[in-house]
Amino acid sequence: MTHTVKHKVMRPVMRPMLALSLVSSIALSSLAATPAQASDAGKFVAGVFALGLLGVIIDDASRRRDGGRYYNGIPASKRLPDYCLKTFNTRYGTERLFTQSCLQDNFHYSNSIPHQCETTIRYRNGFNNLRVQAVYNSQCLEDWGYHTVRTH
Repeated sequence: MTHTVKHKVMRPVMRPMLALSLVSSIALSSLAATPAQASDAGKFVAGVFALGLLGVIIDDASRRRDGGRYYNGIPASKRLPDYCLKTFNTRYGTERLFTQSCLQDNFHYSNSIPHQCETTIRYRNGFNNLRVQAVYNSQCLEDWGYHTVRTH
């Protein structure tokens, strides 16, 4: 029995707004706790600036892990091109599988695909010739968090 764990990914547009609201709430909560003094104004501004800068740095670092490219919350490293998903008539019936050669040519992160999903199939092409093809099981890739996206 297999089950899929879906992770919600925060949309990239929301991260800066969340960081700003967090910094603002921290800054305003410290204002309410102490009486305002002119000498503390410079420290307060520097503190707010430092917290904002820290939020931007953390957000930027989290985006760099995937180059900052998301589509409907799916990072680029998990989006498989739909044109690499082919239908094969095998001795077990019709199967929809990703071809290894297509993914190597068209998916920048092909080296990170889990090897547990890789297999070799034998099938007959249109000329009734027996062929051997390295492929990836689409259900296995989905279980690992990969998604097929329309690219054309």
